[in-house]
Amino acid sequence: MGIYKNNNLSKDFVNDISKCVNAYTNTYKSNSKITEYGTNNKVVGIVISGEVDIIREDENGNRTILEKLTKNSIFAEQLTFFNYDSNDYIYVLSKTESTIIFLNYDYIIRRCARNCENHRLLVTHISELLISRSNFLSSRIDILSRKTIEDKLLAFFKYLKTNTKSNTIVIPFSFSSLSEYLCVDRSNMMRELKNMENKNIIKRNKNVIEILSDIN
Repeated sequence: MGIYKNNNLSKDFVNDISKCVNAYTNTYKSNSKITEYGTNNKVVGIVISGEVDIIREDENGNRTILEKLTKNSIFAEQLTFFNYDSNDYIYVLSKTESTIIFLNYDYIIRRCARNCENHRLLVTHISELLISRSNFLSSRIDILSRKTIEDKLLAFFKYLKTNTKSNTIVIPFSFSSLSEYLCVDRSNMMRELKNMENKNIIKRNKNVIEILSDIN
């Protein structure tokens, strides 16, 4: 039995692995809270469909999007850098209607009592997802380390361009969410986008960006 069918997790695989690692599947409506961090919850989530945000909210109500997750992304409290002594509130929110499969961490790392092939495939799959997540977080750190708003935008555009192999990219979320993702003020960011258009660096049509010059 394979893990995927038509680029989706196979229902047969999900049903079989549920018996092995105490897994269960839930579907969430748009803007529904999926889980909170800081409770030492030993559950690993894999996004089967939809879009999911991991959000940090400080004591003043300021929000930062830590991660944006799509199909086949993985999340867990143990995989997030979180200071439990802070007053920040971190939670996982379904941006669109989303289906998540939850796996018990202790069952994943434990030797399978049934000695089933699917458990081995699951561990391999999670390892691949963690490598992909590590690459993504490295890119995120690179983007946030840039000093100016323009440099952050250019680094983000370069990331999308590399993934799509196209000079025309689509920002996968609203500009308000983009400003939260880049940790910048939205008004200043929109002003900088306009400046980049005036300098013929980009051409913008709503959330579609055409890159007109080389991005180093």
